Amino acid sequence: MTRRDYVIVTAVALLGLCPQAGAQANMPESNPTAGAAEAAPARIDPRKAPRCQRKFEQLFGPEAVKVDMSASKLDDGAFAKKLSHAAAEATDDTDFQVYLYDKVCIFGLRVSTSYKLVQQALTTLDSIATR
Repeated sequence: MTRRDYVIVTAVALLGLCPQAGAQANMPESNPTAGAAEAAPARIDPRKAPRCQRKFEQLFGPEAVKVDMSASKLDDGAFAKKLSHAAAEATDDTDFQVYLYDKVCIFGLRVSTSYKLVQQALTTLDSIATR
């Protein structure tokens, strides 16, 4: 691209002759979605929800750190199984249940003997997601 072409492209963008360049300039500053249909508030991803993270740290924090830092991966499979049982019992708190099944997948995928457990966790997550 020559200098002349660069100047022309820049001038077109600045003058608003190109619709894509001027589209953002025409939107109101205070509310960029003005005129759009109001959507329901976005639901917080349970895997990132601070409440679920705090609850996990309270119930499993020290053990999770110990398992995560150990050189052996066999304890990861056992910990995934423990988390799976806890998730199955946490039917009253769906967000925390999703969080626990996510952790089951994280720890269970580290050892091949837990792959079936991970598959069950993913199947359960799929059924929970429809609620």
